[in-house]
Amino acid sequence: MLTIDGKKISLSKGDTFDVTFAVNGYRLKDGDSVIFSIKNTANSSNVLMKKIYTTFINNKVRVQISAEEMESLTIGSKVYDLVCITGDVKVTLNYPANLVIKEVVHNE
Repeated sequence: MLTIDGKKISLSKGDTFDVTFAVNGYRLKDGDSVIFSIKNTANSSNVLMKKIYTTFINNKVRVQISAEEMESLTIGSKVYDLVCITGDVKVTLNYPANLVIKEVVHNE
């Protein structure tokens, strides 16, 4: 199960992450790389997961992470953000937002 409340995302442990982010304030273009990162806290130096995307439709980026990869995240609160890098320009697309990994009962 995946729920979104504003920028806060809650996801059942081990579920597939599939979220499309609409980008405001910056126009995505060919040659851009958008990086989606997850950490335990915003000031942590350890990145738990990082995905890079280079294909955009209608100024949106679709972040897809397999269930197997998401299984590696522990239960509890994390933070995520998106940053766009193109050449020597770096644009943060959102401030760190909450990602909550929820426990499940099933073993599948």
